[in-house]
Amino acid sequence: MRAISIKGMAQGAAAIDHWFIGHLSLDWEPMSVPRVKDWMVPDPITIGSKATVAEAEAVLEAHRIRHLPVVDGGRLVGMITDRDVRLASMPRPRKEPNHPDALLQLVRVEQVMTPDPATASPSMPVAEAAWLMLEHRYGGLPVVADGRLVGILTQGDLLKALMALLKPGGSPR
Repeated sequence: MRAISIKGMAQGAAAIDHWFIGHLSLDWEPMSVPRVKDWMVPDPITIGSKATVAEAEAVLEAHRIRHLPVVDGGRLVGMITDRDVRLASMPRPRKEPNHPDALLQLVRVEQVMTPDPATASPSMPVAEAAWLMLEHRYGGLPVVADGRLVGILTQGDLLKALMALLKPGGSPR
């Protein structure tokens, strides 16, 4: 099986677009391309890199989220996930799920986060963002504009976009 890069897919898509444009009637209106800005969660909850993993765990649980952008000085420096927290913690008995893990009080977010994660721009097509997520094995993709975190796109958001496109008259939200 041959691997296809995003660049190769974009080149193939451009060739198909060029062929279609030459065969369209003038009254045809193209479907709008779903963009990240249409499906992302704006202004996501964040945490600093010097916070403890216990603090990150508390934020993740309190907001019922799985992906937490790490921001220092207004700049995205990493991502921490519920999986990162689980891997950093000591095994706990199932009977005591609320028992605090002393180790998580000692470990800093910067020690377990994914540093400098891949990012999307708000104007990026959702399909391109989905490929980035697949390529990097991310469940959530930070969205950055002008060097500032403006949103997050998760697997759940991609499923919502897919469902909207598959329903009759599929349009964003």
